[in-house]
Amino acid sequence: AGMPPMPPMPGMPAGMPPMPPMPGAGLPPPPAGMGLPPAGAPPTEGLPPPTGAFQVTGTAAPPKAPPKKSKAAPKKVTDHHEWLDAAVVPIMVGRTGSVIPGGPEDVPSDDDDDDISDESSEESEEKKEEEPLSPRRKSGGRHGHDRKALVASHLKKPKMSVRKLCQILRWINTMKVWPKPLDLATVHIDMCNGLLLCKLMKALCPDTVYVNLHKRPLSRKPAISNIEQALSVIWRGGKVNNSRVPSAADIYSGKSDKITIMLGEIFEVYTMRKLRKSVVPEMLQWFHIILKQYGRPIKASAMRPPYTGLFQHFNSGVSLFCSIFHFMGVSEVRTSRATTQVDPKVIYEQPSNLAEYRSNITEVFKIMKSIKIDCFWEVDEFVNFHDTDFLLLQLYKIYDHFVEMRCALPPAHGDVTGVTADGNGE
Repeated sequence: AGMPPMPPMPGMPAGMPPMPPMPGAGLPPPPAGMGLPPAGAPPTEGLPPPTGAFQVTGTAAPPKAPPKKSKAAPKKVTDHHEWLDAAVVPIMVGRTGSVIPGGPEDVPSDDDDDDISDESSEESEEKKEEEPLSPRRKSGGRHGHDRKALVASHLKKPKMSVRKLCQILRWINTMKVWPKPLDLATVHIDMCNGLLLCKLMKALCPDTVYVNLHKRPLSRKPAISNIEQALSVIWRGGKVNNSRVPSAADIYSGKSDKITIMLGEIFEVYTMRKLRKSVVPEMLQWFHIILKQYGRPIKASAMRPPYTGLFQHFNSGVSLFCSIFHFMGVSEVRTSRATTQVDPKVIYEQPSNLAEYRSNITEVFKIMKSIKIDCFWEVDEFVNFHDTDFLLLQLYKIYDHFVEMRCALPPAHGDVTGVTADGNGE
């Protein structure tokens, strides 16, 4: 009431009656503190709303911070209807990341795909601890490979038995590179100053020349220098597996497990690899020609890799004795310590028990030592443990000793037993 009449609107005919008053005219003014403008105040159209709305004190309150996105793991959906609702929620949220009033505040927007993957990875932390790590799973992500998992699942740590190490030490002792025989208890100590390793590699690679080798290393620095020179020869001289060659610090510290694996790698690369490639085929053919004259030919499968049945052919000691007897005949070998008989009467042609096996091997090893053929076995080791590498090395020592010799047996004459020749001169 009391408002002036409205002016006529454009396009409306003149002389229209004035607009009647609006309903609610004459109502009492609103109570103070409601934040509404008083009567007669200027219009607020197009202006921002007052900051003090709905405050009893009448003072302005600081604006509320937008709700933070929670990192709580999404609810695990078991029912397909619930899954459908969960799939629809991000679409309802929209690309601005705003949350629908009354909706779940922890649902991320469509642009937060990385956050979803992080949340799912956090959810599965407990499962990762329970399940073994897959080689395809990479820590901190979904793709790629995990180095530790690959090493644990695909790479086996090299191992060596005590018996094998004893044979390797006997092999080193035959080269006489150290003043005293090496044994299991002290080999890691003898390796610490680097001199033993340098002399071993010098024996295996005769062209090796060391520069400023310390003959009496009494401290860490000269010992490490010696070891590094020996390791450089190992790396240059053959295609070794670097993971089986320890560092100079490990050797100086006397880490026996790493030193043992290194000695095995040196034996394989600098002795057996060359032996198999250049000598073994000719050597086994040489043994085959001799042994078939005694009715003990070597099978074809045993003469090629992986040499299946080769150890069983020589395990009784009879074939070893026949190979030696062919070039020595019935004879005596005199040494400063004893006299050794080479007599086929003490050999069991068909050993049937462990005692007869031991007797044959004992006689053969006694003959070998008397004629200075290096022996890499103890009697019980040869009877009970099969090692093709050291068998090939042992056969090579016999072959190298007799290959230039002629048969020592007398020729057959009439009824007298002896050696005769066939069409091939055998």
